[in-house]
Amino acid sequence: MQAGIAACCLAAQVFGATVNGTVVDAHGGEPLARVRARLVGSAFEAPTGADGRFSIPAVPAGAYVLQIETVGYRLAKHPFTIGEGESLQFDIALSPETLQRTDKVDVTAGPFEVAAESGPTALDLSGAEIKNLGTVLANDPMRAVHALPGVAANNDYQSRFSVRGTGFDRIGLYIDDVLMHAPFHTAGGNEGDASISTINGETVSEMVLLPMNAPPRYSDRTGGILQIYTRDGGRNKIGVRVTAGVADAGILAEGPLAGGRGSWIASARKSYVQYLLNRLSSDSALGIGFTDMQGKVVYSLTDRQSVSLYVLDGTTVIDRSSARDRSGVNALIDGSTRSSAAKANWQFTASPNVVFSATGAYLRDRYITNNRYEQPLDFDSYSEWSGSARGTWQWAAHSRLESGWSLRRMRDGGSTFTYLNQPWSLRHFDTHLGTALLQGGYFEQTWRHSWIRAAAGLRLDAHEFYDAVAVSPQASVALRLPESSELQLAWGQYVQYPELSFLGSTLGGRRLLPERANHFSTAVEKRFGDNARIRFEAWNRDDRDLLAQPLFDVRLVNGVVVIPADARYFNSVRGYSRGAQIVLQRRTANRLSGWVSYTLSYARQRDGLDGSSFWALNDQRHIANVYLSYRLTSSVNLSGRWSYGSGEPVPGFVSATGGAHYVTNRRNGERLSPYQRTDFRVNKSFTYDRWKLTLYGEVINLTDHDNQRYISFNGVNTATRQAYLTFDRVFPILPVAGVTLEF
Repeated sequence: MQAGIAACCLAAQVFGATVNGTVVDAHGGEPLARVRARLVGSAFEAPTGADGRFSIPAVPAGAYVLQIETVGYRLAKHPFTIGEGESLQFDIALSPETLQRTDKVDVTAGPFEVAAESGPTALDLSGAEIKNLGTVLANDPMRAVHALPGVAANNDYQSRFSVRGTGFDRIGLYIDDVLMHAPFHTAGGNEGDASISTINGETVSEMVLLPMNAPPRYSDRTGGILQIYTRDGGRNKIGVRVTAGVADAGILAEGPLAGGRGSWIASARKSYVQYLLNRLSSDSALGIGFTDMQGKVVYSLTDRQSVSLYVLDGTTVIDRSSARDRSGVNALIDGSTRSSAAKANWQFTASPNVVFSATGAYLRDRYITNNRYEQPLDFDSYSEWSGSARGTWQWAAHSRLESGWSLRRMRDGGSTFTYLNQPWSLRHFDTHLGTALLQGGYFEQTWRHSWIRAAAGLRLDAHEFYDAVAVSPQASVALRLPESSELQLAWGQYVQYPELSFLGSTLGGRRLLPERANHFSTAVEKRFGDNARIRFEAWNRDDRDLLAQPLFDVRLVNGVVVIPADARYFNSVRGYSRGAQIVLQRRTANRLSGWVSYTLSYARQRDGLDGSSFWALNDQRHIANVYLSYRLTSSVNLSGRWSYGSGEPVPGFVSATGGAHYVTNRRNGERLSPYQRTDFRVNKSFTYDRWKLTLYGEVINLTDHDNQRYISFNGVNTATRQAYLTFDRVFPILPVAGVTLEF
């Protein structure tokens, strides 16, 4: 019997065919290990090795479909026919789920290289990192940024973040090179309000954060820049992805257009997170429901010209009624918002060395919020038309000149209400209405040789409310050092004009000046092979003419509680942010990938009007962010995140004593307790002949750390000096799950 079995096996090996292949990541070309290669409808299969190779021997002659599958990547199918004793070789590029489907390798300079125009301090997130860090609960690509080195995000309800002592109001959010106004599911203009970005993570291919020293193509921000790149639809075939979780459900479809000359992609989401959170914990007190839709069409007019159209629309309803009884008079209870955007782009490759592009966009954002008594807190209506043009000329082998121009026509109108102690006591009312034209131009020259990279540029900006033109020079250089090391230096000046809500306000007006900042950063980076690096960076940012309301906060003067009546805005604040950061990072499509980072930061400010010196609201001394991911098998991927922040200041002149808060004479002297959060995630895929199912399981705040957020200042007892503030716990331990079905 045993001899017969051995003879059959020997015959299969002699007369059977062999299917061989190599599987690589389509984004970079790295060989993929632990990938399952199988012949659909049969028992023939084999895993790939560390070199990405597989071999399926003893295959009977016939027609088959080779299917390549692993978690985090799209299915690849290749029909073929094989004869007796024949050997076939397949070279397969597997596309990550978050990128456009392709059969070719997108060659990159390396896992840590970003586009030259991104700047020397750039930190990027790949599609897989965005997917794992966006959380199953929210599927929000903005929340993936929270885990990047140096980023502080102590409010789990908040999509916005701070970096290097800078709040989100000074960070420019770009989607495909268009500066956005407020693409968030939120209610109200306060940065403390709950929010989720209107951008579906399934449509994002890459994100790049520039904490400082952004190149001159970016405008009107003195802090950092976050650039979000949306992906095109697949040009090979129609694909559908259906997602559902404990918080929302969505659908995404994509496919070719005009026989492959173009592509389209469209998605829609509906949230029910408001029902989930209000039932999980009475401390959560957050209900945010949203619906959003987005789409993109790309079409090649000729081999050298292409056009694209991108649209985004989201509506939001917030209901914190479960927190009504324990919220102050200035705490948000309910509201609604709508955010819309449309963008058209044209690109023309005049020659291999010359590229032109032009973009036009329209933005509109509206919101209204109320307090526990259904009285208004704020409402606003914002709209903007913008246009830009850019040209790039590679005039020598190692030299490139880029120049561009942009124009923005903005309109904004709204009102804000602030109460003191009781709903009938209106402490502050402000209204604004106005239009403005802002335009600018820039040029940048870059050089790249074997041992040096350098860039120098100049930006000019003009605002119709100001006579002077703002001039912003910038420069950077990177020197290649021995032993795979590099020294980087960057310097620049930046300007940010006041929003129309300030310029058109009765409390601000055209007397307000633009805010300005000087950036300087230096870094030393050492590479270990192709996939690992350690980077040490130090920085200093000097700020001046920052907007503030220095005479508005309740304070203690000579032992007496003073309630100022002056809520006017002034350019009265100067300050600095300085610190150092170390990052150890490994990025690979196989084995362990991620980063470990620690940031030491100081952000100090001084108000020239009242003479006070204080820590900036976004000051946080110690920040640690860790992210690790490991593809355990062809169908299982494990990932986790740990974040720590030593605690941001509580705004205003308050201090805590015996569990209560009291008015003091020191600004921003009280701090929130340290923030700490650990998340763990498992992605498990199941692949069938015609579709793929992926289950996502995640535990947010695994250690159930009691993290708090500040909400509002509501009033004061002038006799006892006790201040009444509203705080709220953010996410408790929160197990969530979701599923994606791909056709």
